[in-house]
Amino acid sequence: MILERWHCFCGVFRTFGGCIIVILLAFGIYQSVLYFGHKIVPNSDFPAFVRVARQLLSFEVPSSFKRVPVLGILQIGLSKFVSGDHPELTAGWLLNAILHPLSIVLLYLVGKRFLGYRAVWFALIAGINPWILNLFREPIAEKQH
Repeated sequence: MILERWHCFCGVFRTFGGCIIVILLAFGIYQSVLYFGHKIVPNSDFPAFVRVARQLLSFEVPSSFKRVPVLGILQIGLSKFVSGDHPELTAGWLLNAILHPLSIVLLYLVGKRFLGYRAVWFALIAGINPWILNLFREPIAEKQH
């Protein structure tokens, strides 16, 4: 009886796995909305990522190659579409908010090969891990999933 109702609720997705993916996405989006801009002062690595990307985008040799420039380039590119006093900071939060739900679903999909449908618990526990939530508040999209 309950499974029939659940199947009716998820009839659009045709499978139980599709329903789990939608629920995990909704959970990740909820967390993204909840923690967006939660930590106002970024960690000390944030300016280094942006500085290296700015130097590369202006065709200058970076002063240091300690930071991979891809993240900074993504943040600068995304900052052209957001507004505010610090668009790179907002772009970092937005990038993190986009990638967090996708990483939860990715953990479920990878874990499903090894754990079956119990991988949903693996993805949920990883999504509520305090270490992950602390890193999730940072604007540099640095996750330890």
